Amino acid sequence: MSGTGYTITMAVLTVLLLSLYLVRAVLGSYYRNRLVACVQRCDLEAYEAIAGKKLTGLLVPPFNLHYMRLNLYMMLEKEKETEQEFDFLLAMSTGKTMRREVVRKAYYYFVKRRDGKRCRPLWDELLTFAEEGEARECDLLYEIYILKKSSHIKELQEGIEDLPLTERAVNEYLISLQYENQGKMDLAREYEELSQLHLREAVEASDSAQEEEEEEE
Repeated sequence: MSGTGYTITMAVLTVLLLSLYLVRAVLGSYYRNRLVACVQRCDLEAYEAIAGKKLTGLLVPPFNLHYMRLNLYMMLEKEKETEQEFDFLLAMSTGKTMRREVVRKAYYYFVKRRDGKRCRPLWDELLTFAEEGEARECDLLYEIYILKKSSHIKELQEGIEDLPLTERAVNEYLISLQYENQGKMDLAREYEELSQLHLREAVEASDSAQEEEEEEE
């Protein structure tokens, strides 16, 4: 083959490879967007119909398919299916970033269900990569939810009036749980009601700010 013929052949092959790459990228994005839309609508039936297509399996990585399905199960409060997806994802061989994302999500899910058996290994692994602030939060949640301690009430009450509404609501809920751990149900209910009140106010403030932005546009 002459030098000119070789150059033409390589150019054609390059164009073909680029075209295939672009087609794959466009189709992959199309199917991912359809799946995301199903998750946002909480439409499990439509999600499974799309996820079950052979082309979807070729274009969308398995981790993405299972992670989106996990989020859908969590939104639909399907506990058995959610736990099965967590088990699958935690057993999957993935990159460091994806692994940490699943471990973190699983920990927060199971700690709030007071599932100490599932939480402990996740807690141990999370503490190997968590930053100082996140590690402190994980310890706090583990002690309150799993160990049922009540030694953080004063810490969470300090400066609570100055916190943004969402953070204040979270702290009040954690204080409520600790009073519940102590058996002081009246104080537990009081702080739970405060948490719900401030959470509603935070949502209303967010909605109001969004409406103002839309009017300005």
